[in-house]
Amino acid sequence: MVLLPKPVKMHLNDLYGYFRNELKPFFHSEEITALAKIIFRDIAGVKFQDIFINGERIIDDELCSRVHKAIRQLRKQMPAQYITGICEFYGLRLNVTPNVLIPRPETEELVDWIINDNRVCRKKNIRILDIGTGSGNIAITLKNKIPSAIVTATDISNRALTVAKENAGIYCTPVKFLRLDILKRLNWSNRNPIIDKSGQFDIIASNPPYVPLNEKKSLPENVRNFEPHVALFTEQKNPLIFYDAIGRFALRQLKNNGLLYLEIHETKGKQVKSLLKRLGFGDVKIKKDINGKDRMVRCGKQ
Repeated sequence: MVLLPKPVKMHLNDLYGYFRNELKPFFHSEEITALAKIIFRDIAGVKFQDIFINGERIIDDELCSRVHKAIRQLRKQMPAQYITGICEFYGLRLNVTPNVLIPRPETEELVDWIINDNRVCRKKNIRILDIGTGSGNIAITLKNKIPSAIVTATDISNRALTVAKENAGIYCTPVKFLRLDILKRLNWSNRNPIIDKSGQFDIIASNPPYVPLNEKKSLPENVRNFEPHVALFTEQKNPLIFYDAIGRFALRQLKNNGLLYLEIHETKGKQVKSLLKRLGFGDVKIKKDINGKDRMVRCGKQ
């Protein structure tokens, strides 16, 4: 392993060159550029264009040390968002830790679908439930973009809920956060604070675990080694277990004509659609993401 030099004062463009050289054995050039944009912005407080406009700027020892540490972590395949503790999502800068999944662009598309549908129907004071909220990205974004909405968010992980609450606090977003294991139907009783009455939500949204365990080895190292498995993987024998549970829960908790929005595995669209139809949902629609893959489903309670 190449030993990193002790932090010294250097020019910004020299630090950027060092960053690229140290990561060349581990990433493609385009990946290094993308990582540099994140690390220099969120660790060193430097806009990427400043590297080229103000490249002669002297970087002090402390900032050099932070970037050197980030390089060491990146070489171990730690995701840049966990290194910086920040992830951008739908225009928001959210805190992320290894206790929550890093929000993905596909989930931004799911959120955008919900927001655009709401603009069309123009309903006021809609009630929204986000199941498996993680960092709170779906719930907080929906509340920010649909201010009149009453939003509740759940997760099985108390640590994830802590992160989500912190993010809601950053944006002064009133979201009700509660712990719920959606697979345990005993938690669906009316004694649960989430279920104060049946048929209460206009929209239920979820990005549940959907990666079968047999696909674990095929995932990038930075995903399988660092992101929380409880939010990633599902049973190999029953890969749709979360969709079945969420669907049955939604039938009880959605208002008539309420909508269920789900992020899905790109190969499981037809199976999820068939499952939702069997449960009794109508107008089941699969939506492709920007890359042309089946990644979202919307259906209605009839």
